[in-house]
Amino acid sequence: MMTNSPLSWSWTLRYFKKITLFALFIFLGTACSTLESSYQKTRRAMANLVSFAEETYRPILGLDNNADLQFAKHQFNRREFAVTEFYLKKTLASQPDNKDAILLLPWAYFFQKRFDKALLAFEQAYTTHKKNPDPLLGMGWCYFSLKNYQKALESFEQAERFDPHSYEVHKGMAFIHLEQKRTKLAKEELEKILAPAKVNELLRTWESWNSEPASVHWEIIPSRSQSNSIFSLLIEFPRYR
Repeated sequence: MMTNSPLSWSWTLRYFKKITLFALFIFLGTACSTLESSYQKTRRAMANLVSFAEETYRPILGLDNNADLQFAKHQFNRREFAVTEFYLKKTLASQPDNKDAILLLPWAYFFQKRFDKALLAFEQAYTTHKKNPDPLLGMGWCYFSLKNYQKALESFEQAERFDPHSYEVHKGMAFIHLEQKRTKLAKEELEKILAPAKVNELLRTWESWNSEPASVHWEIIPSRSQSNSIFSLLIEFPRYR
């Protein structure tokens, strides 16, 4: 007949403790393995989601009358100028007096190198916003692109009346003087916006550009990353228009 001696109970408790600890270790090991597997699956899923989001990113736009305009501005910053043009025109179809759309549309034409159309759009914008220098700046760059340097200079000078300290005004006038070989006047304009070292660097750059064959001379809007472009000067990095 079995007796419930203290020794017997002590041995039984130790046995159950070992069994319990062993079962606990098995449980924890299984749980950790499951958690690790779940973590890896979640990590892969999130990585795929982020990758997909980067490829298909679109800004969150309000469901109001300005949604098209917001999207147009976003596309402009992404340099998708044809898409910008479409959504600005769509905005103006429902809001003909929308100031932001009126002022931005000419630049969408300009950066597509449609300088004649951009000039007309800038002139129209100027008729309704005469105290805003932006259309005048655009007109100046359009005239410059079309090699009408006198008209370009007049446009920049007119813009200067509204914004005397405008970086773009002095830059535009400087390049007009450079193109007409008036280096001293160009240097005076550049010194208003650039440090002396950068002025000299820009003048050397301009000289090197004009010493190259006409086929690789320079352009206003860069057509490729290595273009000699007034709108992507190395001395202005990372501040481009």
